[in-house]
Amino acid sequence: MALGEFFKRIPFKKIFKALLFTLGLFLFLAAGYFGAYFGKDYWERLEGPNIIVPTAQVYRNETYLLGLRYPLDWQVAEIKPSFVIFSPKVAEGEKQPREYISLLVSGNAGRAKTACEKDPTVCTLVVNNITGDLTSTPDEEIAFFSKEKNDFTLTLHKYGEQDFGKIFEEMVKSLRFVAAPQTAEGTGGE
Repeated sequence: MALGEFFKRIPFKKIFKALLFTLGLFLFLAAGYFGAYFGKDYWERLEGPNIIVPTAQVYRNETYLLGLRYPLDWQVAEIKPSFVIFSPKVAEGEKQPREYISLLVSGNAGRAKTACEKDPTVCTLVVNNITGDLTSTPDEEIAFFSKEKNDFTLTLHKYGEQDFGKIFEEMVKSLRFVAAPQTAEGTGGE
């Protein structure tokens, strides 16, 4: 068999069409990928600035360096740094709901360690490097944790009028200890 006959049997037109189809498919997919990757910035610029509406306010206790989020339509009454009450804002003339959430801070020098403090694997509250216990009764939901020489108790007081359980859960999830404010010299204190 001569070399010429061999080349006559090869379907060059079919091979060329297959290569052309493969090249076209590759270019189509590449254009789609680059369009999706680079086009998102273009569409975001067309839509305007992405403004995120805040859904919560932040409470920060400067004495104990504890922070948490609470709803925009709620208010904070800091009776003293160790006792804070969170409750819904009400319009003038409306009745204030009996349900509220409180934060109580107390010293723990005289008490024995909890099971959670002895063994963190048994803790029912683990959030933002805070470990403690969650307790629920018909009248209260309690998040209890400690840091250094202080016990912290965040409590939802329930009276059956309103259900603030979801709000309490979100407040618990947002708990965190914050760093001390820096001074001009870069130290954390006075």
